[in-house]
Amino acid sequence: MLCVATLSVVGLSFACSGSAGSVTEEGPTQSEGPIYYPSPASWQTSLASYIASNSASPFCNMRLPDGTYQPGKLWSGTCRVEYGYTIQRSTSYALLYNDGRYSWFDGQYNQPPANAVIGDIGGAIPGQPNTHVYLCEALINGYWYPGKWWAGACALEYGDRAVRVTSNGYYGVLKFLTHP
Repeated sequence: MLCVATLSVVGLSFACSGSAGSVTEEGPTQSEGPIYYPSPASWQTSLASYIASNSASPFCNMRLPDGTYQPGKLWSGTCRVEYGYTIQRSTSYALLYNDGRYSWFDGQYNQPPANAVIGDIGGAIPGQPNTHVYLCEALINGYWYPGKWWAGACALEYGDRAVRVTSNGYYGVLKFLTHP
């Protein structure tokens, strides 16, 4: 059985598919442990052990106005997510749990590898659970910034602005977070 956990301000809700393809849901519950998703991503609400970009800004995940949960960066206690060329902010968020098996893959060719980490919870577009954003980081002015891969670019918040970065074929400008 495959289960998907969705984080909300009241806790978690689960949707599971059984061997016959059925889907069941349970009501919200409280949890202090990791939130597991069928991608390698695992989100948690405590700061025990988390994944950060190479400049130490942690990846966070928050609910957006369209009801999706998408990744961004944690800065000064606020999760900041690029969303439709704007920046959404929230103090209610989860962090990417570090199981010690993540690594960075160079994104020279603007294509996430097969084992790129899915950053959304339940799909990047409402009602379309098979659309995903992937965790990436981009080099801007000598520092790495965490973001999400969407529509051919690493979309992120930089200086309170929405920025989209591609590698344009250059090595070491863009990276994808991967998991075995």
